[in-house]
Amino acid sequence: MPPKKDIIKRIETNEEFAPFLDENYSKLVVVDLYFNWAGPCDAMKEFYKNMATLVNGFTDRCDILQVKHGNIEFFNNYGYIIRIDFKTDILGHISGENSG
Repeated sequence: MPPKKDIIKRIETNEEFAPFLDENYSKLVVVDLYFNWAGPCDAMKEFYKNMATLVNGFTDRCDILQVKHGNIEFFNNYGYIIRIDFKTDILGHISGENSG
């Protein structure tokens, strides 16, 4: 049996990220935008690996990317704001010009 391909792609350049911005790109794209002080989310890595196992065709329909903050121009204006909201249990959110 061939080795299992890692479903999480580490993206380090604008050129590597460009195809995922194409409006005709057919897959759902999930981005783990991480910062130097935190690193990529290991807990979510296990979640996505489980999804790939449990959901038929998951990797054909979804791309999971890890992007370090500051490496990709698209995310340059994003920042992480930490706050605690006891009513909605929001611990933080991403803000920036492309955050929708």
